[in-house]
Amino acid sequence: RNLPPGQPIPIFLPAQAFSAGDANVVSIVSDVKLSDNSRFIREAVVRVEQKPKQPATFLAWRSPAARMVMASQIPPPNETMQDGQQ
Repeated sequence: RNLPPGQPIPIFLPAQAFSAGDANVVSIVSDVKLSDNSRFIREAVVRVEQKPKQPATFLAWRSPAARMVMASQIPPPNETMQDGQQ
């Protein structure tokens, strides 16, 4: 869900019992798909602070883990390949 700029992150009421205090840590995922179907996905973990010169501290910047692939989803090797020839 997209939030309008400047709006606070909504509170998730069912998770209030698991509060971590006033850490103000958020996770942001950006998933961009271009017209040629290529994708760029990044996840940032950010601590938001009340410091004018440094309002946010990036704790992590990463590419999400690749999706698990089941062995049954891997195609069999090409039948025409012999002894490493392509």
